[in-house]
Amino acid sequence: MTEGWMIGASSVIGPAHIRRGLPNQDAAAVRPTGDKPTPAIFGALSDGHGASPHFRSDRGSRIAVESAIELLQWTAESSEDIDIDSLAQTVVESWRKRVDDDVVQDPYEPGVAEHYSPYGATMLGLMADDRQVCLMQLGDGDILLGFPDGRIERPIAPDTGLWGEQTYSLCLPNAENHLHGWVAHLDWDDELPDFILAGSDGVSKSLVSEDAFHDVAAQYRERCRSGAEVFSQTMSALPQWLENLAANGSGDDASMILAVKLKPNGTMR
Repeated sequence: MTEGWMIGASSVIGPAHIRRGLPNQDAAAVRPTGDKPTPAIFGALSDGHGASPHFRSDRGSRIAVESAIELLQWTAESSEDIDIDSLAQTVVESWRKRVDDDVVQDPYEPGVAEHYSPYGATMLGLMADDRQVCLMQLGDGDILLGFPDGRIERPIAPDTGLWGEQTYSLCLPNAENHLHGWVAHLDWDDELPDFILAGSDGVSKSLVSEDAFHDVAAQYRERCRSGAEVFSQTMSALPQWLENLAANGSGDDASMILAVKLKPNGTMR
């Protein structure tokens, strides 16, 4: 077995959306996919806004995921130092360009909404390889990291100054100003994370506390460290776990990305 990262994603529609006849407004995707460790991984997750002004938010979230993964892959392949400000500007511009193309292909009634508002969505993105880990976040959702000593940390603090379930969004005119990033590199950090959990807010809202969320991350880290086969089994079971969580919790769509670093013998680094 080759040493490397494994990554997987799952997204399920929440019972509240089923009752209202709405689609799953979350989107999640990873690269590469498969059941073997790889040198580098990329993942993105987005939560489309449920309010009526954002009537194409399921498209907005899908476009956000596509834009984030494409940009993170390009950044990793460029071998240049990661500049979060530049990353933020570029990913927002990419999202807007794809939304523009979608509106051209499928126009909606002029004046019905501000141009980008119907596609409003958040965005979480991640990449990791042997040298570095990069995270980015715009709006709500959660990213937790696990480290070789077993600790679980939240590297990007939640946004402050917002009321209730308000969130910053890709559809805002100054969206790039609200994208936060985090980078760890072997050249300046003692150790890199060996586990990443990214989740839409439908996950964290369904848990009773931040401590409970950290416990979930710790349990998934411990389970995934058993090797590639167990990781694949964990990902196969994840949709049912998310469905049960949403049904007994927030009722919202729920999405999660799990990533773990394996050694050649199939255990954690």
